[in-house]
Amino acid sequence: MKVLFISFGLWEHDGRTRDLVQVCKLVGDTQYVTKVVNLESRQEESHHCIVSRNALSYFRFIAKSLWMAIRMGSIDILFIDNRKAVIPGMLIKWLKKPRYTIQDVRELYLTEEVRHLAGKLGCVLEQHFMRCCEIVIAANEDRARFMEKSFRIPRPLVYENVRKLEYTKPNVETEYWKRYGSLLSRDTIRIVATSGYIVKRMNGELVEAMARLGPKFELFLIGGGSKKDLEVIRKIIEKHSLANIHIVGGQDQNGMKFFVSHCHIGVVSYHKNDMNNRFCAPGKIYEYLFEGLPVVTTENPPLVDFCTRYQVGVADDDFAEAIQAVAGNYDYFRQKVKQYVESLDIDAHRKRLARCILEASR
Repeated sequence: MKVLFISFGLWEHDGRTRDLVQVCKLVGDTQYVTKVVNLESRQEESHHCIVSRNALSYFRFIAKSLWMAIRMGSIDILFIDNRKAVIPGMLIKWLKKPRYTIQDVRELYLTEEVRHLAGKLGCVLEQHFMRCCEIVIAANEDRARFMEKSFRIPRPLVYENVRKLEYTKPNVETEYWKRYGSLLSRDTIRIVATSGYIVKRMNGELVEAMARLGPKFELFLIGGGSKKDLEVIRKIIEKHSLANIHIVGGQDQNGMKFFVSHCHIGVVSYHKNDMNNRFCAPGKIYEYLFEGLPVVTTENPPLVDFCTRYQVGVADDDFAEAIQAVAGNYDYFRQKVKQYVESLDIDAHRKRLARCILEASR
C-alpha cells in the first residue's frame, strides 16, 4: 500500500501531523510533505519532502506535493492533512487518481463564521473536498456529529489528539535547566499555559486571575501571539504590578516538555464564539496529563464533559476559582490523572485508526 501524506503544518510544532504520519506508516509505505521551522537544521530524506517557512512557502508546498506525487508513480491512498493541503490534494487527485482519499478535518471552520474572503474560499473548498473523499476524520465526537448533519457527509471517523511530549535528543533536559532553571527556583505552585499570550484564547483573563491568586502561584506562558496580544498582556501585568508571570515565548517539543514537566497545573482555554472553539479538541490536555498535571479548563462542552467524566481537573471560566479548587485538592486530582493516563495506550490508539483505514480501503 503506497501512501502520500501532505500537510502544511510545521513538523516540529504540529503534534497531530507527526502522529498522523505514524498512523500512515502503519497503513503502508508512506511518503510525506510538510513545512519545517528551519530548513537548514533538517536534511531532506527520500520519504520526507520538506518546505521552508517563508513568504513563498505555500506555492513551494504545492509544487513539492505535486513533485512527490509524480515521483511516487501510483498512489493507493492520498492523505490530506488540514485545510491548506486541500488545493494540492485536489490537483493530485485529478492528476494521479489515487484509489482512496482521506481528509483530516482537524478544525471546524464554517463559512458564515470566517470573516476574510480567503478563509471563506477555504471553507468552500474544504467542504467540497469532503464529499470527494472516501474517509473523513474529525478530532472528536461533537465535531463528527456536527459535520455529518451540517455538511451532509457520512459520519466521520473520530481520531482524538491523544499524544504526549517527548524529548527528541539525549541530555536536552540538562541544557534547558542551564537555560531556564532560574525561572523554576521558587517554591510556588507553577501553572502552565501552552497557548502563549494570545488574547482570544482567554490568556488575558488568565493573567488577571494571577492577581487574585497572589505570589504563591506562578504562571508560565509558553508560545507566541501577536504584538498587539503581547501589549495587552503586558498592560495587565503592569496594572497589577505582577511578578508571578513568565512570558517564555515559542518552544519546540523539547522546550514544551521541559516546562510542562516542571509545572503543577495545566491550563486549557478556548472562547465559545464560534463552533471551532466551542467544540474544541485540544491535544494539549493529553500533553499535560501524560506529564502528571491536573488541568484547569474553560467551560466548553467537550472540556466540561472530559473533566466531569475523568475527574482530572476543573472546568470553570473563573480561572482563579478553578486553580484554587485544584490546588486545594491536589493529591486527589493527581491520583485521578495517574489512573486515567494508565488507561491510555497511544500505540493502540494509532492502530485503531490504521485498522479503520485498511478496512475501508479494501
